[in-house]
Amino acid sequence: MEQNNGLLFLSFAFRVVGAIVCYSQAKSLNREAGGWSVFGFFFPLIAMIWVFCLKPKPYKNVISNNEPKPFTKYYTDNGVIEVENSGERRVTIDGKPAPNGTYQLNRMEKIEVVDGKII
Repeated sequence: MEQNNGLLFLSFAFRVVGAIVCYSQAKSLNREAGGWSVFGFFFPLIAMIWVFCLKPKPYKNVISNNEPKPFTKYYTDNGVIEVENSGERRVTIDGKPAPNGTYQLNRMEKIEVVDGKII
């Protein structure tokens, strides 16, 4: 009975090592590390051989434009309201300077305009 416990422990340890090895190798190859670790746990020897035969996946070049847009457009009952996102914060309605007043941009946001600018 004790031999079975030792063999069971070694089998479990080998599965854990297989999962860890597959995870780290897959992550270094830009592959799905979680899936490879599960595969490495259930089929450790096959998964480890397979993952070491893989080529790295190229990284996707994600271009992020962090520059704010010059205007934000709101389509309201008053027309198309454009709010400048920097500088003087000018406001136009349908391309013309907005008259003084309070404008509801959406359900949560209102602006108050004086002399064509947000105050």
